[in-house]
Amino acid sequence: VARPGGQEAFAEALQASQDENEELRGVAASLEHKLRSQMEEAHRANEWGLELERRLVDTEDLLRASQTHLGEAQSRGDFLERNLASLKKELDTLRAAGMGDGGDA
Repeated sequence: VARPGGQEAFAEALQASQDENEELRGVAASLEHKLRSQMEEAHRANEWGLELERRLVDTEDLLRASQTHLGEAQSRGDFLERNLASLKKELDTLRAAGMGDGGDA
């Protein structure tokens, strides 16, 4: 036995349910868009992080190479200082022997 107005109440409930579903679809679409944007931003941040990591490795390599060159230059400098000291001693020895006084003897 159908109640009077029962079909109308059902139609109203169905319309309300459809309206709510449509609203939920809109919310879901908005959330999906926000999620995609955040994922793209995370991807860009990850790419930037990888680029920074590559730059750090390059910088570390340059630093190591610079330290190697610096070490080599310091070794050469030490060698030259030793040679200079040796030459000064030899000159002092010659001067003491009277051979390096400019020929005034």
